[in-house]
Amino acid sequence: MANGERAAADSGGIAVVGLSGVFPGADDVESSFDNLCRGVSSVAEVPRDRGWRIEDYFDPTPQTRDKTYVRVGSYLRNVDRFDPLFFDIPPSEAKYMDPPRRATSSTAPARVSGATGRNRRRSRRGSAARCR
Repeated sequence: MANGERAAADSGGIAVVGLSGVFPGADDVESSFDNLCRGVSSVAEVPRDRGWRIEDYFDPTPQTRDKTYVRVGSYLRNVDRFDPLFFDIPPSEAKYMDPPRRATSSTAPARVSGATGRNRRRSRRGSAARCR
């Protein structure tokens, strides 16, 4: 072990790990797992609250330019309910955030709560997440 690695190993630090997420047809990990176990399909037509109509973009011929030949997909619920002020993000900036980043941020409190057993609004602890 190098000196830096030994110092880190001897520091007595621990990692507390929590798990959270939102999934099509499920607002948390447990509900998603239940859906998988019960064979629930989360595939549906485009929700009307997305601001566009599938009829405007659908064509059953796959080669049609600028159209889709698929009418269904898997969609997250409540995507319009992200609270940027909770995370000290100005609303003017939040509207330009990448949707996966908003979803990951919105699940952070559940990750902390699941890891610590407490519901914390503010903490000096860090939260790491990875979006793909």
